[in-house]
Amino acid sequence: MQLRNRLAELRRDRGWTLRALRERVLERTGAVLSISYLSELERTDALPSLEMLARLARAYDLSPQDLLAPVDLPAGDPALGEAGGAAGGGDALAQYPPGLRALIARGTVTPEWAGTARPHRVPRPAAPL
Repeated sequence: MQLRNRLAELRRDRGWTLRALRERVLERTGAVLSISYLSELERTDALPSLEMLARLARAYDLSPQDLLAPVDLPAGDPALGEAGGAAGGGDALAQYPPGLRALIARGTVTPEWAGTARPHRVPRPAAPL
């Protein structure tokens, strides 16, 4: 799923208009966003800043990790090397959802911030006895 689709899905699932989302961001974070900017995020491949993602996540009562969990990495993303949509970025990043791994690999997220982020854990099947 692309980030723009994730953002549109979250808003629509809650039955919010862009205006309602703008008000919620303002209430939760104090940030004043334009409706046209929020619309652009849902219509284009614009990549908002980490700060903006955190504000949007807060408006939806989600962590940034939960906001990005279903977001896929683009195949062959140069920031992640040849692996692209696979785990990419090495074993240290495998614990994070793909969208967050992309931000870490591009340098948008600092190593200090990434170290404090709650890892996304995928349940593993129990080992046979």
